[in-house]
Amino acid sequence: MLEVTGGRRAFKLGSLKAKSERLKQAIAIVLEEALSAGTEGHNCESHEKFVKEHLKPGDAIIGFNYDCVLDYALKKHGNEKWNSASGYCLPKVVGHEKWQPDKRANEKISVRYYKLHGSLHFQEEGKTVNLKERPYTKQNGNQKFTIIPPEWHKQYDEGVFSVLWKAAANEIYHAKDIIFVGYSMPLTDLHTTSLFRTSVQSKKLETLVVVNPDREARKRIRTVLQRGIKNSTRILSFDRFDHFLAMYRDTWDIKLGRRKKG
Repeated sequence: MLEVTGGRRAFKLGSLKAKSERLKQAIAIVLEEALSAGTEGHNCESHEKFVKEHLKPGDAIIGFNYDCVLDYALKKHGNEKWNSASGYCLPKVVGHEKWQPDKRANEKISVRYYKLHGSLHFQEEGKTVNLKERPYTKQNGNQKFTIIPPEWHKQYDEGVFSVLWKAAANEIYHAKDIIFVGYSMPLTDLHTTSLFRTSVQSKKLETLVVVNPDREARKRIRTVLQRGIKNSTRILSFDRFDHFLAMYRDTWDIKLGRRKKG
């Protein structure tokens, strides 16, 4: 607003931009304290089980978290599923060797992981993104990373983010099975709501899975994806992530279930 009205009143444009930068650094500090555990980051059994038992080559993940918990799980357990050189779907990546599993997947079949709000290990340098080896390591001065801060006006259409959001929209358009884990589609996040509402293909969904204890959030997600739901769409709900992980993949993956049944 101040870019339009000018900064002659109670707030100065430079002051608000400085507050935004301090907010991003505070986010980094909180995640560092909560998740840092040596050089390998925080190990989460649920994330590791998801990667080992549920994730398949060619799957696509759309995430909005800044942390690298899933990234570490992909590095540790993503043999022949994950290739960090192509998996982040960024225009140009350097430093991907630090995030490769022991047996990297072929780039054509790698899991694709779209971090639409950026990540603490993304460091944008022009059209190139450097994947930092230690995203949570304490440094002198400000940490350098590329994220979209939790502000009302999100710059999702600039730099590498415009590439990621376009590619993610394409994934949603072609998806037959969509799983929401934890994300509640808040009314204030107009960009994400619009992304799913405008990208889902009409009557395309075979399965919609929502993992969330909030009944209203589950209802909101079904409403946003209504265009993709048909009479035969299988809709499943789970209160907890571990409940979802306890099920076999063919519980929700109709294509896989049919193949197992011959």
